[in-house]
Amino acid sequence: MIISDRIFMLLKERKISQAEFSAATGISPSAISDWKRKGTNPSIDRIIPICEFLNVSPAYLLNTSDTPLKKSLLDYTDEENNLIETYRFLNHDNQNRTLGYMDALMKMQKTDTDKK
Repeated sequence: MIISDRIFMLLKERKISQAEFSAATGISPSAISDWKRKGTNPSIDRIIPICEFLNVSPAYLLNTSDTPLKKSLLDYTDEENNLIETYRFLNHDNQNRTLGYMDALMKMQKTDTDKK
């Protein structure tokens, strides 16, 4: 899937018209039409405004991730931000241990939930 296909898929899913998309991103309607008609992609300088408007990560838009939503640090609670900061200060081995602990906790939680 090319980038413009993913953009049009998101617009359709969210019921956003090309005119609304154009007005919100500052991208000319003719450029948007060209993407669709010619099967071309937006220029690299348009990727960030598009991602911000659609609230997706650049990795998702560029087809390198299946997870569409991006999260700003502002979207996390203080506790979540603290966890992220702490994780970043850990060395590589301790980051891997932390991920292992989290995986084990998720499995335990699933087992507990399945028992109920």
